[in-house]
Amino acid sequence: MAGRRVILLADRWYASARFVQACREVGVGALIRLKCNRKLYRAAPPRTPKQRGAPCTHGPLFQGTRPETYGPADAEWEGVDEYGKRVVVSCWTGLHFRETPEQLELWSWIVACACNQLLLCQHLGQAILRPWESKARAATPRQVRRVMPSILVQVGTPARRPKPRGKSPGWPKGRVRTPAPCFAVVLKPKPVPKTHRKRA
Repeated sequence: MAGRRVILLADRWYASARFVQACREVGVGALIRLKCNRKLYRAAPPRTPKQRGAPCTHGPLFQGTRPETYGPADAEWEGVDEYGKRVVVSCWTGLHFRETPEQLELWSWIVACACNQLLLCQHLGQAILRPWESKARAATPRQVRRVMPSILVQVGTPARRPKPRGKSPGWPKGRVRTPAPCFAVVLKPKPVPKTHRKRA
């Protein structure tokens, strides 16, 4: 409906700077559930004339599991729910994530590549099942992930073999030893002492 405000409801996996920025670009609001240990930061304090080094980009910490980081709320509402219990809603503004959209985008590509590998290996029929998991159904990506080390060993890798570690193998048998070249030692000449003339 035209003129009606749109608000997206999302779980904790969407709590990222990239998602919030995308919602702002399309002009919609977002109500996102955060993890209990998710860290947010307030605006950086203003730079003082005597401050040295690069300016601060993040202010004090705000974390849900640490009430000492809350500080006074910017807005608060109090009421009762349908069962008559007291409900208090506090609001803090000016908080931001510490991550950048570029880092989040790179991590999203890594997760997508890992999921694609699991889907491609799913038809192989190799999986590790727990005693309570059914064998009649097709293997899930999580069950395939448990057996991925053995699958990767069979497939191989284009990377080079790692260099041996530990004790050195020593000088190969049959290889001729050649002495290291010797060079003449160059000595600096001794400094000539300066003579001081006596005044008459």
